[in-house]
Formats: sequence, C-alpha cells, structure tokens
Amino acid sequence: MVTETAEVFEELYRTDKHFVILESGRTGGKTIVGRDYLMTKCEERAGQDSLVCRDSYSDIKDSLFSAIKNYIVGHFLTRWYKCLENPMRIKNLRNGNNIYFLGIGGSDKSRTKSFEPEHKLEVVLFEELQQVREQESLEQAHASFRRHLTPTGKFIHMFNPPPQNAHWVNVWCKIKKLDEDYLVIHSSWRDIIHWLNDIDIKEILKCKALEPDKYKWLYEGIPSGGFGSVYP
Repeated sequence: MVTETAEVFEELYRTDKHFVILESGRTGGKTIVGRDYLMTKCEERAGQDSLVCRDSYSDIKDSLFSAIKNYIVGHFLTRWYKCLENPMRIKNLRNGNNIYFLGIGGSDKSRTKSFEPEHKLEVVLFEELQQVREQESLEQAHASFRRHLTPTGKFIHMFNPPPQNAHWVNVWCKIKKLDEDYLVIHSSWRDIIHWLNDIDIKEILKCKALEPDKYKWLYEGIPSGGFGSVYP
C-alpha cells in the first residue's frame, strides 16, 4: 500500500526501535500518520494484529476508530474490511488481521491483563496519552502487551503535551529522550503545512501574533510551565 507522509515522520517507518513517541501541538499530523501506519501494517502481511489504546474506552469511537473507518469508506475498501462496534474491532477480510481498540485508564490497573489477540501484535498505539491520568496505567499496559509483540513490533505513543511541565507525560517523555531504546519525534503544523488549508494557516498565525504563549503550547507543542493552570 502506497502512503504519503510528511518528512518528519519518515523515521517512524525506517526505525528498528520498538518504542516510539510522537509529540506535537494541535494540527501536528499525529492522527493521520497513526492511521496510515496502522493501515500499512494491517495490509503488510497476514498473521499480525494491531491494538489502539486510549484512557477511556467510551472515547475510542470518536478517535482513530472513526478515522480508519472513514479511510476505508473513502478508499472504497468496504468489501475488504469489516468494522465491528461491540466490541470495537476492524478486521481485514483478505488476510485475517485485526485492529483492536481498548481502554487502559481507570482505577482497575489490571484490566489489560486479560487481553488476548488472535495474532501477535505488530503495533500497539497509545492515542491521546496525555488523557491517561497516571503513568502506572501506561506501565501496566506495557507489561500486559509486551508478551504479545512480534519481533518487529512497535509501541507508538501519541500525545499533545499538556501546558504544565510537571504533568507526568511531559516528565516521562523528557526522560525517554535520553533512552536509546526510544525514538522521539516532535512535529508541528509547519511540518504538515502542505496539507493545511489557507483558513487554518491564517488562524494559526493570528494566534502566534496575538497570543504567543498560547501559540507556543497549542500549536508548537511546547509546555509553557503554567499556561492554563490556576497556579503557574
């Protein structure tokens, strides 16, 4: 399957590292590259599944599940894919590969232990990781899913950095930038400007001129230390 991607994301397809972090502000291209990477792996070869995780299972229907479903319809692939909603799963009818969707947040930290895919997992993608309240939920999910990973499989973590530097996901990402087993890709709207319309670009530039602190966090994905919090 042929996929066009922004230059900043090319390393995602080339790296042999098993852990990848995609961080960006709004309009940074993460959702599209995540969708395209999942579809590429779902078509690549038989016998490998994928898993998309979010904090709350109830939010999944409006996330990558919807983006992938729209992609299937828009590319006239409905005869080759079956989209199931109870529970949510997308199945490739030609090779039997599955894309599963699972919630990892909440008070029950052991909820991921019982997950059993039909095949080994080529991709485990954590979407909107900043919404997960505790790092423990992510670590428990890692422990549950590592045993299902293929030899070439990847954990992909996608998030918009919260404005507070002290938020656990910002601290975690900063630490992982020093970990040689992790690939960290930071993108912004400028990296995907080729795909943005004039209205979007104009509004982003207005925000940059009128509210530089908000722009830095919202569109550049750089935590400001306290923007948006009661006690900066």
